[in-house]
Amino acid sequence: MKTVSLNEKVCKAINERLKDEYKAFYAYNAASNWCHSVGFKKAGEYFAGESKDELEHAAILQKYLVDWNDIPELPVIAKPDLEFKSLVDVIEMAGDIVTGK
Repeated sequence: MKTVSLNEKVCKAINERLKDEYKAFYAYNAASNWCHSVGFKKAGEYFAGESKDELEHAAILQKYLVDWNDIPELPVIAKPDLEFKSLVDVIEMAGDIVTGK
């Protein structure tokens, strides 16, 4: 029996999105840690939730690829900024993630 897999272009596009999800996971996690460390507890909780959501999105993409008999490419992710100047910097970073900058 021949296995069916995704078109190469589709597989590549999904793997790119997988990388985006992991980058966002790391960045939101760093934002959450920073916010908690400087006393912005509610912002820290918010970014912890966003981080969790991104990890769930990555799991969905990986499962989709595996279900189509493709092996997900687990990307190497650069370490995000761990220090921010202000809460405004954190919010701007989050905006960049949303807009894909």
